[in-house]
Amino acid sequence: MVDIETGEVFDNVKYIRIAESDKAYEIIKSKKLFNKSNENFIFLTYKMLKEINIDKEIFKKEDITKIIYIASFMNYDCKLMLTERTPMTKTILKKKIGISNDRFDKFYKKLIVNKVLAEKNGYIYFNDKIAFRGKPSDRSDNFTRIYRDNIQKIYENIDIREHKKLSILFLMIPYLNLKYNIICKNPYETNEDLVEPLTLGEMAELFSIKERSFITSIKYLKSVKDINGNPLIAEISMCPETSENVFIINPKFIYAGNDFRDVIAVCPMFNLATAK
Repeated sequence: MVDIETGEVFDNVKYIRIAESDKAYEIIKSKKLFNKSNENFIFLTYKMLKEINIDKEIFKKEDITKIIYIASFMNYDCKLMLTERTPMTKTILKKKIGISNDRFDKFYKKLIVNKVLAEKNGYIYFNDKIAFRGKPSDRSDNFTRIYRDNIQKIYENIDIREHKKLSILFLMIPYLNLKYNIICKNPYETNEDLVEPLTLGEMAELFSIKERSFITSIKYLKSVKDINGNPLIAEISMCPETSENVFIINPKFIYAGNDFRDVIAVCPMFNLATAK
């Protein structure tokens, strides 16, 4: 595979568990690049977009970014908390979201009416059908992890006008392969040889975005760095003779799988530690 951004060639990349990948996994684990503690991430359900009525255009694409940012503040009871001991109030939330009073009031009302948020006993709660924290084994729906510190850091360091572009990553979630973090047509496929990556044009059509605008958004996403200064998305050419590329999301930003050994092969694309 060839990284079309840097020209770097990744030889013989296979998404399989081998002795070398186990060695790399131990190095990554020892450096705490992947922490399985539920303290570090929330789970987003694959039906998230339907739950927030994005298909019915009740929420705009840029609203997705704001909603997921809000979700990153929930505790295990889905209560929004600024810190472990400080509840998130409506006033604090307005300041964190960073939009005008009028826009926030309309947005907040929409969140309540559409049951994304709920107020109870003076606290604000997040709908666990969209996102949750805790034990995923208790859930029957499909979900993916998103790292809380990353979404908060990124949200707080990008211009609010870029929220629509960042939302592309969240639109990709229902197409994120549960094992390999590849954007594909068959996200539940476990055989790496049968995974069917979605092309740029196919994604633009799926998300109802003009291809030219989608290309601009992808270019922007490549420029955004996570909390460790690594890219959020990689575009890889599987075959230099064709224009069909594979899109992979940084597993330290969003990760759909359950075993990090499965994504060891893509770690170098995101400057994550590998065995030497």
